[in-house]
Amino acid sequence: MKPINRLSLIAVLGVIALGLVLGAATAWPESRAAAQPLVLAGTPSPGSLLPGRATATPGAFASLTPGTAARTPLVTSPLNFPTSVPDIPATPGQDCTQVFPLENVEAIEFGQTSIPQLEASFGQPVYRGGRPTRFRFEESGCILLVTIGVREAQEAELVYYGTLDTVLDHYGPPAAAGVSEGNLALVFVGSTLLFYPEQGVIARFDVGPDELTRDTPVSSLILRPPYDLGRQLTALKVEPVEWLPPLR
Repeated sequence: MKPINRLSLIAVLGVIALGLVLGAATAWPESRAAAQPLVLAGTPSPGSLLPGRATATPGAFASLTPGTAARTPLVTSPLNFPTSVPDIPATPGQDCTQVFPLENVEAIEFGQTSIPQLEASFGQPVYRGGRPTRFRFEESGCILLVTIGVREAQEAELVYYGTLDTVLDHYGPPAAAGVSEGNLALVFVGSTLLFYPEQGVIARFDVGPDELTRDTPVSSLILRPPYDLGRQLTALKVEPVEWLPPLR
C-alpha cells in the first residue's frame, strides 16, 4: 500500500503543477498585448516605420511645405533652360538694344571675362544664384543674364532683345532654322530658333516659322562660344526647317 500511496501523491502533484503552468501561459499574452500595441502588416507605426521594416526610415513621412524646397536645374542644358533666376517680366515691346548695346555684350570673352570685369561693364547684378550660377543685370526693364563658371563668364542671354530684323541685320541669314519639339533642355514647344554656330549665337522666337515677321520680338538671344550645329539641334530636340526670310 505504501508504494501505491506514493505514486498517487506524485500524480496529484503533477496534475497541480501542470494546471499552474497552463494558467500562467494563458495569462501572459494578455498582459503583453496590453503593454505593447500590435503593429499590423501594411500599417506604419509611430516613428515613421515602414511596413515590414524594423527601423525608422528618416523622412519617410516628412511633409513638404510649398516653396521651401531648394530649386535645382532639371538637367545640364546647353542653353541652361529653364533659367534659375526670378520670374522675368514679359516686355517684348521694349527696345533694349540701346540699354545693353550688342557690341558690349559681344565683348564678353567666354571662359576669360571675370566677375569684376562684368560688374565694371554692366554694374552690380540685381540677383546672383542658381546652379550653375547666373548673374542678372537689369536696367530700365531690360535684362541680361550671364552664366558663371568658377569665376568667369560662360554664356550670356538677352531677354526680349530687339526683333528678327535686328538679328538679320547684325548676323545675316542663319546657318539653320528649326522648331523646338520640347524636352528638358528646351521646354518652349513650337518656338522658332535660328542658329549661328560660328558666332556662337542662338535666337529664339515664341512663334512658329509661318508666323515670323521682321518685327517679331526676339524672346531670347543667346551668346556663347562657337558650337557644333548638329549636336546642338539634337541636344535641344529641334526639327530643322527650311529658312525662308519673311517678306514683311
